[in-house]
Amino acid sequence: MTIASSSADEELIGFDDERETIRGQLVRVSPELDVVSIVGMAGTGKTTLARSFNKNDSHFDFWGECRVSQVYTRKDLLLSILSSNCDPTELSKEAADELADRLRKILLTKRYLLIIDDVWEVKAWDDLILCFPDARNGSRIILTTRLQKVAVCAKRVTEPHFLRPLNKQESWLLQKRWLVFSQRWTG
Repeated sequence: MTIASSSADEELIGFDDERETIRGQLVRVSPELDVVSIVGMAGTGKTTLARSFNKNDSHFDFWGECRVSQVYTRKDLLLSILSSNCDPTELSKEAADELADRLRKILLTKRYLLIIDDVWEVKAWDDLILCFPDARNGSRIILTTRLQKVAVCAKRVTEPHFLRPLNKQESWLLQKRWLVFSQRWTG
């Protein structure tokens, strides 16, 4: 089971079924680049679910992540994706177009998994999509968003995945977990 949190040791409370569905979409045999969009309200666990498919997954050769939010720069997003695999101090000297070219060249030779988190508008997706080549090797992108229109615009093969609310048992487990967590900080 899994929970959303901002710490490195995120634990997913619930969503085991959702995780298995998405895992199947990520590793299926289809060779073309695909975008698996996770759509849901704020705080429902989209990011935690996406991050549960982490860089330790041996199915992919390259793993990167960026958080878009409402205010972003293309350069910062590219730096974020590249920094998980390259020296960020060297990269910060490059312009956005140079970073985009570098990323595209790296990804062209890899089966990659990217997490593009918290996308608020189609323009943000448009700013990045040309950096993600389709080398027909099974590369995947997980996109998280609150907005259906963003997920629909990013769609390639897989239909957007609308995150279901937690059921009663999952909600109870989450509430119990938060109680224990909050007592640690106040006790």
